[in-house]
Amino acid sequence: MSAIRGLSMQRAEHVGSRSDLSAQLDALVRSMHASNIFYDEAVREFKKRFVVTVLEDNRGNQSRTARALEMHRNTLTRTMHELDIPVARRRRKKPHVMVATNGNS
Repeated sequence: MSAIRGLSMQRAEHVGSRSDLSAQLDALVRSMHASNIFYDEAVREFKKRFVVTVLEDNRGNQSRTARALEMHRNTLTRTMHELDIPVARRRRKKPHVMVATNGNS
């Protein structure tokens, strides 16, 4: 999957136009095909990288990620499970408890 990793590394670079993106995608598909990566594996890896990238862009916030992907949050969670993407659970902060002292030490 080094071809996909290479494209992922380039995501920070600005894509000049849709034709540039199309050319990059064509090159990626040809590289994957030449490497005997088959359709099901390619689609799964693309979905996984796409979701992980948008999750990273949203600092792991699943609600914002779902909105960015234009899908329901539950669909995102199910997709993450299907693609073996770790689901980070936010821990709720415990309320701060004040301990009363009677002044006798």
